[in-house]
Amino acid sequence: MALGNVRTLLAQFERIAADDNEFLPPKLLRIDKSDDPAECGERVRRKTKVDVNEQLSWGRDEAFRKWRARIESHGIFVFQQKFPLSDCRGFTLYDSEKSPAIIINKDEPLDVGKIFTLIHEYCHLLLREPGISSQDDRHPTEAFCNKFAAAFLIPSDALRALLPTWPNTAVNWSRGDILNWAMRLKVSQMALALRLEHLGLAPPGFHRRFVGSKRVRRGTAKGGDYVATRLSEIGANYSGLVLDALMRDVIDQTQAAEALGLNVEHFDRVRATVSRQRELAGGG
Repeated sequence: MALGNVRTLLAQFERIAADDNEFLPPKLLRIDKSDDPAECGERVRRKTKVDVNEQLSWGRDEAFRKWRARIESHGIFVFQQKFPLSDCRGFTLYDSEKSPAIIINKDEPLDVGKIFTLIHEYCHLLLREPGISSQDDRHPTEAFCNKFAAAFLIPSDALRALLPTWPNTAVNWSRGDILNWAMRLKVSQMALALRLEHLGLAPPGFHRRFVGSKRVRRGTAKGGDYVATRLSEIGANYSGLVLDALMRDVIDQTQAAEALGLNVEHFDRVRATVSRQRELAGGG
């Protein structure tokens, strides 16, 4: 069902883009599995213009929205769809250069989990290897994407700002330290432990102690607001491009309503939401 919903959205957008002479396909970066994944993660992170102090200043309930806005600003659709977590936490589609898409599982209970999935799937797009991801380190591509995501979210500068010292050997950090640093960075404890392990700052297998850690929870979702739910599902990039096409008379209001899945009376609210997300992408 989730895949069908997303393909419907992408087909609607493809029809709009085909008639829009001003639409330009996004220019995605390209990385290769022969590269060092951690170096790639830090390098791509620098291009987002999100410095460590900004990341540390975010509230725990806004980090996913801000990372999503940054990824969407590169022309990527970030959808949220509901499907069994046992299937996967996310996947990517890249059937057309006009519409690269990341799909995040709405059933993921933690924002820190959604954030890691978002960056992991972003790596799949940059590798040009879309598909359903398992995040299983036994698969070379999944191991690459995990290391990329950990380095992207936890660059060396962030660790130097948080660790009391930069050790010369692996350290069995306390659970309290890992919890505190993970909360400040708005990442999962396992992602932080994995990053420390990759850098040789924690012993091999250290991250396994934090599998299933759920101490950094996301905010309570507000229910009963269909418009907010729909906009959360389709994202600001998709919504904004549909409204841009409407403004240029590429499509009419009926076509825009069909593409958005919302009535015309809700368009002002859509515009306001898109504007806020675009401000977030610019560092607002």
